[in-house]
Amino acid sequence: MDVDKILMVDEEEEFPAIARLVELGRQKGYITLDDIIHWLRFIPINRIVRQVVIHVGINTCFETVIVSSMWTELYKLLKKVFPQAKLSFSSIIPPKSKTAPLSKTAAEANVHLEEMCTRTGASYIDHSETFTTHRGLPKQAVYFDNIHPNSRGVAGMARNIKAVIAPTGRGHRQSAYDLHRNEQQRSSVPPNPNPNPNPTSSSHTQSSSKQVSGNMAS
Repeated sequence: MDVDKILMVDEEEEFPAIARLVELGRQKGYITLDDIIHWLRFIPINRIVRQVVIHVGINTCFETVIVSSMWTELYKLLKKVFPQAKLSFSSIIPPKSKTAPLSKTAAEANVHLEEMCTRTGASYIDHSETFTTHRGLPKQAVYFDNIHPNSRGVAGMARNIKAVIAPTGRGHRQSAYDLHRNEQQRSSVPPNPNPNPNPTSSSHTQSSSKQVSGNMAS
């Protein structure tokens, strides 16, 4: 690993510590939770940022066992650096094979993450429905390889993230997730036994029809 290249990142970058973290990721091929916690300590306090989303990949489980205290430490660091920001944590994607050794590790890490979010008030972004069936089995069609999502998986993650950080409302366009959910809600509403929305108008129309018929008969 080229440490000098990491340290030579331009200090005029808005967030040089994050730029160094990105360079570290390029060299290793991934970054871990420990890497994020380490480099967050070098970011000056920023009161302008309003939204922070953290996603930790399953690769971090190769190097460490994620316990609840690690998520709590990460949360505290983020609140210190970005005190005005809404913090959202994206769940770790399970591996494609449910029998993979990382499957249990990732599941346990997500349990700790969701517990931390509930305790601190941070938002938890759950990707389980995107990557697993209702029986808990991996959805093969959303994976590129054993641990990375393909374009369909990434699109599903994007919808999940948007549903949490930018819910539909004034100033926001409806996402595909929102449209699908609204369609399901409409289809679950029982049909109206009286489909005529204006019975008075109907009675008036029927009365007028009878009057016209009577005049024609006479």
